[in-house]
Amino acid sequence: DIGYPEYFHPQLSPVSLNFACGFSGVRSAPFADEFSYLELGAGPGTTAAILAAANPRGHFYCADFNPDHVAAANRLKDEAGLTNLTVLEAGFAGLAAGSVELPACDIVAMSGVYSWVNREQRAHILTVLDRYVKPGGIVYVNYNAMPGWSAASALQRLVLEVSDASEGARGSRLTSTRQWLQQFAACDPRFLADTTTLAFRLDSIQTSEDGYVAHEFMDRGWEALYHWDVAESFAAAGLEFAATTDFPRIQVDLLRTPAQRSLLDGVAPRMRETMKDFLDNASLRHDVFVRGARRMSRPDFAQWLDRAGLGLVPDRSRERAEDASDPRAAALLRLLADRGPLTFAELRQGIAEAGEIRFGELLGFACGIIADGGAVPYLRPATPPDREPARRLNTVIARRACGGGAAFAAPAVGSGIRLGLLDTVVLSALLTGGDARAGSLAEQARAGAVEHGLDITVEGRVRRAADVTHRELVALVEAVRRDHAPIWERLGLTETAVVDDAA
Repeated sequence: DIGYPEYFHPQLSPVSLNFACGFSGVRSAPFADEFSYLELGAGPGTTAAILAAANPRGHFYCADFNPDHVAAANRLKDEAGLTNLTVLEAGFAGLAAGSVELPACDIVAMSGVYSWVNREQRAHILTVLDRYVKPGGIVYVNYNAMPGWSAASALQRLVLEVSDASEGARGSRLTSTRQWLQQFAACDPRFLADTTTLAFRLDSIQTSEDGYVAHEFMDRGWEALYHWDVAESFAAAGLEFAATTDFPRIQVDLLRTPAQRSLLDGVAPRMRETMKDFLDNASLRHDVFVRGARRMSRPDFAQWLDRAGLGLVPDRSRERAEDASDPRAAALLRLLADRGPLTFAELRQGIAEAGEIRFGELLGFACGIIADGGAVPYLRPATPPDREPARRLNTVIARRACGGGAAFAAPAVGSGIRLGLLDTVVLSALLTGGDARAGSLAEQARAGAVEHGLDITVEGRVRRAADVTHRELVALVEAVRRDHAPIWERLGLTETAVVDDAA
């Protein structure tokens, strides 16, 4: 009885999933111009719509059992004219029983689903995967993981029981539960003193959107899972663990101590990922499974390097280059800002003047930049994608943007790019034909920041929006137009790289 927030999940992108497999040296189904994609538990359809617009040759299906979610997804699809997206009102049991006509799928993805539903629903999901995933096909699943949720799982149970003992619809029960938790914390319970992770969870309950909190803490089927149990269940559906889309975790892997490497080398392969979770106290996993996974040969990997690469996220691109300690990393960022997206082969050649670099080092740089949010995975398409569907959807998103940031379809990288407040204000004016004068955009940004409680960074200092001068805001807007608008055009967020100032 409460809707889920309109989030975009970039890790569900077909490009990101194929990229993750290649980065880990695993062969998956060829990423053809035409492919079939199914998102399970799609919520209001934000992710499915952005991916469909960014990959117009793909055939996308998204399913959710909540009628309000389905209606919202259909409205977004119809407003943007996305003919390659089919929205299904269906639960997992119906999909498992074949009540809906679906093709064999190259990719099946789900976010915020698997550990948030009960065991019966997880069994239905596995039947869907067994039934619809093609040989070589990819499955993405994230889930709350053990042991990172060990202490917080008790908090989840406490919140659930207190909520269920309250009266009214879920929204009112959530309000009373938040009030009760404040009273509980004021009693200085020893339970809360045992681990710092509980403070983070308590804060998220009080500050996160209602739909997210209800989803995370108020479902009786919720269960944090061990990777080895998930992998065993997926193996029964013919799926083998292949990779992760969690690049911060990959970066941790690259920096493991000799003692940790020795420990991991000494355990059975089926235990290795879970052992990493114990080393890192992981609380969330982003797993990629493949039906019939095979390791890449050296020629396969060389071909992948010639096709895979990076697209720059237009957020602090100049500052990232200036802050880079290695001149080769700085050259890589500048090259992406000036010419990207680019493949690894193109990047290696382009930064040669800054110093010789091996592909292994280049992949290490790439992992760090993706993990830091400065770039997204890229796979060079056989033919350039049609940008018109993305333009239509991005115009709809721009009209709906209400002061905060928003995610927009980026067909050049087959995904979506989430922009911050200033970028969203400027891009929205460009897409909708709104008032594009720098002074007007500056005050729109201030109003949005105040409404949403957002701070604004000026020359490296985080400040309250009300304290930033009009002149400073205008300078920020002009910097966005100068530095970011050309990147938007190359990513396909818009067809025009320049916003003219009328005054």
